[in-house]
Amino acid sequence: AGGEPQPQLQPPQQAGLDYDLYAVVMHVGSPSDGHYYALIQDASARRWFQFNDERVVPMLESELQNAAGTSDLADVRRACAYMLLYRRKGPPSSRALQEESAQTH
Repeated sequence: AGGEPQPQLQPPQQAGLDYDLYAVVMHVGSPSDGHYYALIQDASARRWFQFNDERVVPMLESELQNAAGTSDLADVRRACAYMLLYRRKGPPSSRALQEESAQTH
């Protein structure tokens, strides 16, 4: 119909679309008040740490699932992940390589 060749749709590139969770900002309290702290993974050591005001505490992988940051059961029920931060897997982008090269020279 029409004789015009139809453009072929190419599948999207899948490389570089995998991400790792590397930080979680947690909130304990009500919507009008509360406290924030962060769970952050050290990428080189693949270990997690809890950053809570002036305290930094290493965490075991098994502790992350119950990472409310408090032993008070009322606060545990009110704790939630407020923001998730992801890092793209795969080789660094050409811009990151250029920045790294510039820093070493």
